Amino acid sequence: MTHCNNIAAARAHARLPGRIAATAGAFLLAFCGGASAQPTPGEVVTEAHGDWLTRCFATEVTPRCALTQYVVAEDRPGTELRVVVWRGIPEGQALQVITPLGVALRQGVSLWVDPDAVGGSAEAARVGTIEYQTCGADGCVAQVVLDAATLALLRTGSTAVFVFYLNAAEDEAIGIPISLTGFGEGFDAILE
Repeated sequence: MTHCNNIAAARAHARLPGRIAATAGAFLLAFCGGASAQPTPGEVVTEAHGDWLTRCFATEVTPRCALTQYVVAEDRPGTELRVVVWRGIPEGQALQVITPLGVALRQGVSLWVDPDAVGGSAEAARVGTIEYQTCGADGCVAQVVLDAATLALLRTGSTAVFVFYLNAAEDEAIGIPISLTGFGEGFDAILE
């Protein structure tokens, strides 16, 4: 049985350079924490690590686990972001970002780590662009294999900001900050 908590995110504004105007406002972080027993087939076990969750579900062969965080922009109904880190896939580890439908696909999702903490050097905070792979009923999925340098930034950073465009005209960018508190601990836990 899991117990759910709602936590208001501390980041109200994300300052990003150039033509990207990050959306200001409060963000709601929803997550559930639960027991850490080995799951039986079909069961999902959820455990909190700071602001991140590990979610393990059992297959008939072995449990499969991911590190997740879900953020909803309170000032923009329907604008949500889900971040999922898979570990133990053939490529090593992958970062998946699920955005709402109706985004500008060719722009991808830009990833920034601690953009306010780099002493005004905006490019130093920009990690890269994650390309969209597919869209479905639940949103559009951008995915990239995590390299060692990006993983190190996520482990040591305090905030990641994901920037995407909400329309095909590419004139409305939104930046959603997420907390990196507990990322390293959660990442280590998804293979234990």
